[in-house]
Amino acid sequence: MSDGANDPLRRQLRFSLFLQAGACVMFTIAFIVQTLAGGFGSLTIVFGLLAALCGGAFVFTRSKLSGLG
Repeated sequence: MSDGANDPLRRQLRFSLFLQAGACVMFTIAFIVQTLAGGFGSLTIVFGLLAALCGGAFVFTRSKLSGLG
């Protein structure tokens, strides 16, 4: 594939990276606030797992994006 053929995919991956970073930040903040306000309960575990999942997706997408160029 030429570089021009990868441009739409590169744009899509950059947008996905932006959304994943935002979700990771929001779930991390929710995890911290829930921990400070209500202790360590089941909702705190859910927020922590979702933050970790978003972080993993961010790393995976970043590696795919760097593999293109």
